[in-house]
Amino acid sequence: MTFEDQNEKQAEQNGTESAGKMFSLKRERLLSGEAWAFNNAPWDQRKVVTVGDYQYVPYWNGDGALALARRNLPTDSVQCVQFDWRVPDEDSHRNTALGTDNDGRLHLAYDHHDDPFHYRYSSSGFLTDPPSSVSTGDFSETTDMGLSGPERPVTYPRFFNDQRGTLFCEYRIGSSGDGDSHLHVHDSPSNSWTRIGTVFSSAGTYEPWNGSASRNAYHHDWTFDDTGRLHVTWTWRETWETWRSNHDIHYAYSDDGGYTWYNNDGAVIGDVNADDPIRVDDESVVVDSPERSWLINQGTQALDSNDQPHIFTSRSTDSTTDFDDANRHYIHYWRTTDGQWHEQYIDDTSVDLSTVGIDPTRAGDILLNRGDLLFDDNDALHVYTVVDGQLYAGVATASSGWIDWTLYCLHEGPFCGMDGRKHDTYRWENESILSIPLERPRENGTAFVLQEYSIVGPNDPSAPSLSVSNESSSSVELSWTEARGAESYTLHRRPTDGDFEVVADEIAENSFYTQYTDARVSSGSDYEYRLTAVNSVGETDSTIVRVTTDGSSNAALE
Repeated sequence: MTFEDQNEKQAEQNGTESAGKMFSLKRERLLSGEAWAFNNAPWDQRKVVTVGDYQYVPYWNGDGALALARRNLPTDSVQCVQFDWRVPDEDSHRNTALGTDNDGRLHLAYDHHDDPFHYRYSSSGFLTDPPSSVSTGDFSETTDMGLSGPERPVTYPRFFNDQRGTLFCEYRIGSSGDGDSHLHVHDSPSNSWTRIGTVFSSAGTYEPWNGSASRNAYHHDWTFDDTGRLHVTWTWRETWETWRSNHDIHYAYSDDGGYTWYNNDGAVIGDVNADDPIRVDDESVVVDSPERSWLINQGTQALDSNDQPHIFTSRSTDSTTDFDDANRHYIHYWRTTDGQWHEQYIDDTSVDLSTVGIDPTRAGDILLNRGDLLFDDNDALHVYTVVDGQLYAGVATASSGWIDWTLYCLHEGPFCGMDGRKHDTYRWENESILSIPLERPRENGTAFVLQEYSIVGPNDPSAPSLSVSNESSSSVELSWTEARGAESYTLHRRPTDGDFEVVADEIAENSFYTQYTDARVSSGSDYEYRLTAVNSVGETDSTIVRVTTDGSSNAALE
């Protein structure tokens, strides 16, 4: 489906607010017909980059080999090159990381889960003066950073740049629950790395978790603002055994490229030059989220127009020992210019999301996948994530203080694989195109695609595809997909000899729940149902389905 040019133009001409504006599908581009199912693991910051006319996406192909897709944006053609490195097992943590430097090199790190550093880089000018075709000869062999000291066991390397384009790399040395975070900086002219040092230490004692003596920091992101300030938010994890031990939202910033670190109040809590990394006993907590709140590690972070950090992640509304008792939902944490931190669940916490994903015909994605967040030109905050195989998005306006969340289905999918789908920041910031690499399930494997969206509208929602997922003599359970752009739904029912009446309205408002159980039916009766998708612009009806409450159902009517 392609949106109309007139809608794109209208979106540009609309007022200064983004209320009512939503993402709409622009195009889908196949990168690889066969790929590994875990290419979108969330452990780094960049999955796709654009420089000039080309877009670059690393991935593991269907044979488990490291590959790089280069897409020519003007022609929409794709070339893929395969390297002589294969992922050794089905460990979904073994992701790829992508970086760029000021001499036009592309940097790749790959295949890490307590392993030596695996890394290769392109020739200088590869990005800025690109060859007509890509080959493995454009890249070095697998190497390391060329540093003395520890480079193993490395886990979760990430590349990011400051406001001048200087490339940085951070990774963990040590295991989950017992690891230190090391920061490095790249010099483009010499193509060499310098170790800044250990920024986060595993040392210290955390009494609430049985006096735990070690841990590791899981970062949401490392983000430079336009002034050169580096912002980091994170949660500590006390043991590898369970993310039940994750606790609290922490924040620190550095004004000298990662050497000196300050807490939210401006007090020094880390000095790398003095061998004083940030520890669990430093004053860095900005939002309480106790252990056993099932706070997910490695959410995502972005800065608003005032260079204040925002976090998109998930946790339980209650602290529970047993995961089955948790009530997990997506949550937004953010800092305002007065230094205060705020928190708000963005979906309806009264809805039990543990029931989502029971439909065996869907992709069966991980419940509460991590997602990503970004700001538009009006400082409206947008988030997206995959729930039960469908791509959902949400938007909150700056004028509301980012509290007027509207959730909607962006694409019915199905999508599969690991969570952590990061967007192309260059295309978003320069072209207002949301470009995301995603996995699509196929009959005999997984396809790797780029989905691209633009903010348009507002438009009427698309028609939902309504079906009956279960029925008995006393109730009818209905589910639906494909209602792109819907903010809520209204369900209508009629007996075969009567008129349609509203059974329920405002269903699934600010929720990812796309099911409804009608318990007001009589045994042995025939009913017809119609679902109306609703948003701020208009309404669109589904086709009608017929149900007989003695066990036969789901006959679609014209």
